Amino acid sequence: MDGIRIREFEHSDYKSLALIHNSLFPAHPYFTKRIEFEDSCYGRTRYRMKRFVAETGSGEVVGFGEYKHLFFQFHPRKFALDIEVLPQWQEKGIGGMLCDRVLNALAGARAKTAWPLVLSTQEPAIRYLRKRGFVEKRRMIESKLDLEGFDSTKFARLAEKLEGEGMVISSFSSELRRDPSAGWKLKDLEDSGASDVPGAVPDSPMSFHDYEVVILNSPIMIWDGTFVAKEGEAYVGESSLLESGIGGVIDQGFTVVRPGYGGGTLLKWAKSRPRI
Repeated sequence: MDGIRIREFEHSDYKSLALIHNSLFPAHPYFTKRIEFEDSCYGRTRYRMKRFVAETGSGEVVGFGEYKHLFFQFHPRKFALDIEVLPQWQEKGIGGMLCDRVLNALAGARAKTAWPLVLSTQEPAIRYLRKRGFVEKRRMIESKLDLEGFDSTKFARLAEKLEGEGMVISSFSSELRRDPSAGWKLKDLEDSGASDVPGAVPDSPMSFHDYEVVILNSPIMIWDGTFVAKEGEAYVGESSLLESGIGGVIDQGFTVVRPGYGGGTLLKWAKSRPRI
């Protein structure tokens, strides 16, 4: 399109990215704190990303495109792909320009696969991607719980029952303060259950260095609201929380029970703990 240029993303573009994203996904607003932190992880770890923006002749950023490794579905040659354009600038060829630039960059990275992530309600985007040769591979379902209407009484005694079975429930923030090996132990627990999580690629565990950068140092993890179940000093269950960027809403993170401990009280505790 005449007057539009595609250039590499700059740090000063974050405000424009938020404007573009929020115009397309008002129910899932741009969480600058999370995006800027996660961006900082690329290049310091095995994960890679590249982002471009579409800019008008007057300097207005009207769209962006990017590819990146997914932290928990890592393959060195498989990447997530995202193209977003302001609604008033759509159907002018800008999305195609961004897509071409991203796909060319992916070719330079010797990528084998690109996964666009779209909402099922975005029919124009789905039609466009199919026209480009993309095919649907999997669907993810989002679940929400109204905590004000949730009856927690039926789960209130689960922790007591576990403690009666010899387990101890502890916040991870307290574990971090008292145990220098807490990070290693949490990673080991999460690795033990990662293969049970549906994904587009087989599980490929992080190195501890990358886990420390991406997870343990994350400013959005709520460690006071993340709990582990312990048998002795071994972690056998976890339920975690993280900030969502939306007032009054929190996200549930990884919930895991070590193999051999599932199917009973511990599994019920892990699933219900953030709601109690």
